[in-house]
Amino acid sequence: MSDNSPRLDLPYIQSAQAQKHVTHNEALRVLDALVQLAVVQFDATTPPSLPLEGEVHALGAGAQGDWSGKDGQLAMFVDGAWQFHAPQPGWTAARAGSTELRVWSGSSWEAVVPEAFDNLSGVGVNTTSDGTNRLAVSSPATLLSHEGGGHQLKINKSADTDTASLLFQTNWSARAEMGLAGSDDWSIKVSPDGSTWTEALLLDRATGQASGAAVQASPADARAEKLVRVDGAVTASLASFGADYPAGSGIDIDAVDAGFAGLVSDANPGTWPLAASGALVWLTTQRVHANDAVIQSAHYGYDATAATTMRVFRRLRSGDGNWGPWSEAYTQHSVLGTVGQSGGMPTGAVIERGSNANGDYVRFADGTQWCWNNEFMLGYLNSRVLKGHFTYPAAFAGKPVLTYTPIDDRITPDGNSFGDGTPYADRANVIRGIYPTTAEIRVIDGNDALTSTSKGYVGVMAIGRWF
Repeated sequence: MSDNSPRLDLPYIQSAQAQKHVTHNEALRVLDALVQLAVVQFDATTPPSLPLEGEVHALGAGAQGDWSGKDGQLAMFVDGAWQFHAPQPGWTAARAGSTELRVWSGSSWEAVVPEAFDNLSGVGVNTTSDGTNRLAVSSPATLLSHEGGGHQLKINKSADTDTASLLFQTNWSARAEMGLAGSDDWSIKVSPDGSTWTEALLLDRATGQASGAAVQASPADARAEKLVRVDGAVTASLASFGADYPAGSGIDIDAVDAGFAGLVSDANPGTWPLAASGALVWLTTQRVHANDAVIQSAHYGYDATAATTMRVFRRLRSGDGNWGPWSEAYTQHSVLGTVGQSGGMPTGAVIERGSNANGDYVRFADGTQWCWNNEFMLGYLNSRVLKGHFTYPAAFAGKPVLTYTPIDDRITPDGNSFGDGTPYADRANVIRGIYPTTAEIRVIDGNDALTSTSKGYVGVMAIGRWF
């Protein structure tokens, strides 16, 4: 017969044994250590400096000091010394002060894991589950991954009126929800306080069509925060072109991207075709080629009270981002008007037409100018000469080419004829002293028949350049 029990290795009291109480007490010490086994720590390797009477440690590999050579054993501090016991496979131990439970496999203490997880009442990962949240996880993130293919997260509900959704909260107060919330239409709802909800987007389960607060209610609903419907895209697009960028809005017309359009104050930064006046100019920028190549148009012609003469300017930006000069595009509003030039480049209308007491004139944007008077009067100089100084209705830049045509029935030296009845066209006609602003015209009569009341008329034309 063995001197010790087969499972707990308790010492037996032998027959006729002296001091039987020693053996009995030793057996009690072992029972005290192993029954309801609770250890201070698992896989311990270093003895504590001030152990408490009765504390037990489950030793791991590499035990040191007083535990050296006792790897895998249970160390119990009794009567000021360490007592060691070898655990048997299947023994269980709890870590004192916690719910951690392990079982000795014969070589190490393994965590107790149930053989199946089916039909558990609840699972809490780093937190506690409850009757509603039967799976509860407290963690910075939750990973659901594939096992070689795809992966689906399935949320199933029982009936149409039930809810299958994802709910987003702030400090346990709901702020957004998406999914099948009370119907089989997919929706996104938002809330400022967890009690008042707005359905931002709803997709009809049968048609897939969208509605909700974030979608246009009609084609005319062109508010900037709305998602555009197909039937409202043109309306919304045109409405967005009405954006107003007053002075100081930060718009730099030299830096805007292709597709930009709006009413921009010419007091904003950038190279403008006309001097700044604080007016709003309709500006569009359209791509014409790859990279940064665009054409930009600036439309002038409207003030706060009434339409004015329209002027349109265009310029090109090359693919390297450099702008060319502005060029004016002429319209029926700008063909006629006041011409101008700077360095030989037109800065005003194409044709300018005018008249005054001296006659009529036409100026062209290329610098050509015509001046004429259909009935320029020549007055008495002496008995042989009628003379007049033609002041051009508009000055020339240099001497023009001047021609004139006598008017026979407007010669009245004596009230009826040219003295001897000789036709006006047969007289000697002279142009003298042509200047940029005036020219002298004379008609000579060889018969000395003119009197102080004599006068005549000619049609005169001057052609030259105004710059």
